[in-house]
Amino acid sequence: MTKAVITVRETDGIEIAAYQLYKNKIGALPVVNDENKLCGIITDSDIFKAFVDIMGYAQTSTKLTIDTTDRIGVVADIAGIFKNRGINIISMVTRNVSNNHAEIVLRADLTNGLDIVEEIREAGFNITDISTLKAGQ
Repeated sequence: MTKAVITVRETDGIEIAAYQLYKNKIGALPVVNDENKLCGIITDSDIFKAFVDIMGYAQTSTKLTIDTTDRIGVVADIAGIFKNRGINIISMVTRNVSNNHAEIVLRADLTNGLDIVEEIREAGFNITDISTLKAGQ
């Protein structure tokens, strides 16, 4: 019995592995090098860990969800507000909701800067969710 084995390359990004796991409804993939030799296995648990790391979820932070028009420069505008206040953005993810509507989810340490929320609103952005997470919860 022969069957084509679905693999990912060791140089592929995490999103390629996640897509293959999702598309093929499987829980693990062999990882191969340029010589097509097995050099590891990536699992759905590895993808979940990467997602948590990318989202900055393991750090104490405040999450802001911002609904906005999908336009060139919107991320730079929001990042500029944080830069001007000296507040580091831990993570930022954007997604297009429709043709001209986007959602931006960002995490930052706002322990001493929660008043930035009002500044973001004054800049014309609609914040739909604010939640704070303490590391280890």
